[in-house]
Amino acid sequence: MSLPADLQKLPPQALDVLRILDGRESGLDTEAILSGTGLSERAFGKAIRRLVTRYYVTMPRDGVYALTKTGRVAVEEIHAYDRVGPGGNVTRAVLDDDAGFPPEPPAEVAVAAVAEAAPPAAPAPEFPVPPAARHERRLSLLVPREMVLGMTVTLLAGFDTPPHNTVPLGEPARVVVRVSAPGCDVEPVEHELEVPPDQAIGPIRFRLSPRLNQTARVKVLVHQYTAGDTLELMGGLYFDMYVQEMPTSQSAVIQTLGARIDLLPGPAAP
Repeated sequence: MSLPADLQKLPPQALDVLRILDGRESGLDTEAILSGTGLSERAFGKAIRRLVTRYYVTMPRDGVYALTKTGRVAVEEIHAYDRVGPGGNVTRAVLDDDAGFPPEPPAEVAVAAVAEAAPPAAPAPEFPVPPAARHERRLSLLVPREMVLGMTVTLLAGFDTPPHNTVPLGEPARVVVRVSAPGCDVEPVEHELEVPPDQAIGPIRFRLSPRLNQTARVKVLVHQYTAGDTLELMGGLYFDMYVQEMPTSQSAVIQTLGARIDLLPGPAAP
C-alpha cells in the first residue's frame, strides 16, 4: 500500500509528530514532542504549522497539541503503511554481496547496523494478474551497517539486468522508488525513473540523517505507474539499522541488500 495523497504531501517530520501524538488524548506539549521525536524547534515549527492548517492537529490549550478526528484517521493510515499492508510483496532484507552495480562509498560518514531480529515479512498478496505474467527484476541496495547520530549516510539503489527466463518487459517501466525511516530525515523521499527492458539502471541516491539514538526501520518501496497513471505498489524491502552516538568499526562498512520486484509488462510485450 502507499500513503494517501494528502499525507504524502506532508514533510516526514510531520508524520513523526502524528505518530507520537497517537493515543495521547489530552495531547502533548512542545517540549514532550521535541524530546520524543528528536526534531529541532525549527523542524517542529514547520511540521506543526502544516498539521494545524490541514486540521490534523488542534491546540486544546496554549502550547499543547492533540490529534483531531482527521488526525486520528491519518495515524491509522500511517500505522498501516508502516506495517506494509496488502498491495505489494515487501520482504525483510537479507545480506547479499552480489549487487548489480559496483559499491560506491557514501559521501559522508555512515552509521547503523541491521538488527538481528525483525518481524516476519508480510505475506505476498494476490496480484490482479498471475505472478507468472510479471517481469522479474532485482532491486539492489548499498548501505552502511550503522548510522551515527547527527551524521548523514547515503543509500544507493538500483535495478539489476533481468534474468533470461523472465517475462519480457516490452517497454521501459515508469517506477517511483520511495524511502521512509521514522526518526530520520530522508532526502529526497522518492526518485522516479524508467527501468529499461533489458538493462540495469542506477544507482540512485537517498540521504538519511538520524535524529534519535534508537534503531531505525528503513523501508524501500517500489511503485509502478499503471493504466491511468495510477501508482501501484510492486514490492520492496525493509531492514533495521542501529544508530550509535559515536562512530564504531562498523560505521564505514558497506553491506548489500536485495529483493525481487515483479513489474507489470508493457503493451509491447508479447
